[in-house]
Amino acid sequence: MLHTRVSLASTLWQTILFSLLAGDNQELTEESLQDIARLLVGKQTAVSAQIPADVKELTKTMKTCDKWPELTTLPPEKIPVWLDINCPLAADMLKSIIHRYEHRNNKELDLMTKTWGLDSLPLLAMIHTMLKTSSDSEPVTQLTRTESDIDIVSHLKSIKKPIARWMIRQLMGLASTAAGRREVTKDASLRMVHQLRLGYLWLAHLMSRDARLPAPELLWFCTHHEIGLLLRGPNPQLLHKISRRQRSWQQWDRLQFPEVMTGLPVPVQLSSHPSVSSEEQVQGTLVCPGSVRGRACVLLNCSDSASLQAGDILITHSTDVGWTPLFPLLAGVVTELGGLISHGAVVAREYGLPCVVGATNATLIFKTGDEVYLDGKSGLVQKVSSIAKQKQKS
Repeated sequence: MLHTRVSLASTLWQTILFSLLAGDNQELTEESLQDIARLLVGKQTAVSAQIPADVKELTKTMKTCDKWPELTTLPPEKIPVWLDINCPLAADMLKSIIHRYEHRNNKELDLMTKTWGLDSLPLLAMIHTMLKTSSDSEPVTQLTRTESDIDIVSHLKSIKKPIARWMIRQLMGLASTAAGRREVTKDASLRMVHQLRLGYLWLAHLMSRDARLPAPELLWFCTHHEIGLLLRGPNPQLLHKISRRQRSWQQWDRLQFPEVMTGLPVPVQLSSHPSVSSEEQVQGTLVCPGSVRGRACVLLNCSDSASLQAGDILITHSTDVGWTPLFPLLAGVVTELGGLISHGAVVAREYGLPCVVGATNATLIFKTGDEVYLDGKSGLVQKVSSIAKQKQKS
């Protein structure tokens, strides 16, 4: 409940700021988006943005070991043992990161999710990807705000009216504080969820040991009432019902839904979509300005990060904290879902990465390896080959 209230306060102050920056315009201009990026980069690092900073520092420490190239030839799960033997300092840093963020991962609010504290392999795989990238590439550096509020407001380009500039100066502190509190309360909420997860895991172990469940993982597909029934005694009919849910889950987990829904939620039928294979561009909403040209890397899951290269433009459905260790490697971010204060937008601004959200069907239009151009003025993402064709026609 506290996180909900803090989030509402954060959204309120940021919405007022956005309205003041837009002024009389119907939409936010490029100048407005640049000003938003300046205003929303806080003096204190957001928790979500601290994760990639810590992982980046870890990889730098790992590379101080003379034998570190050996790590690129090992499977990710062997990294902790290798560090214990060859680089104790980095080993301690890795253990500290896993302990500090034991409750985080992709889909971290799902009790069934194995967070980094329960299964560190997804995190190790992303660290492995960072180690394999070219050593002479320049990783993205996290931005830090050193200017005072007065200096920032005085340099805003989109504000024309003195009264709007004065109001923004009064609201900046409130918006920044609320955004920081939102990150803190979210992290605390996820820690609480993780404690519930650990409790249910222990219960599942006990029920499996006492033959109340054939397998511990079936617990995630029970209601509380059904757990009570199983604790009272054997119930083969109920177990059959629960097992059927488990078999159906993989299909349900692949379903995608529209960003805005009314009435009964209906999944998007990708197979019934009009063909987008011939499309060469997509329009989205620019949430962090900056133009960039580079290789597209289309990922539907952060566990597939092995195909990522330094300087790639990440194209995905949406991002959460499970993706954040990859951000220092990126040159830009494109998501099909999201808004001005969504996870991808927040972390992209912290690293000064050009970011476009709401790019519908981007994961279908582009494929890994395409050379794409992200237009920092219009929010248009297009294949470089299509730009060349347009120039030839003109």
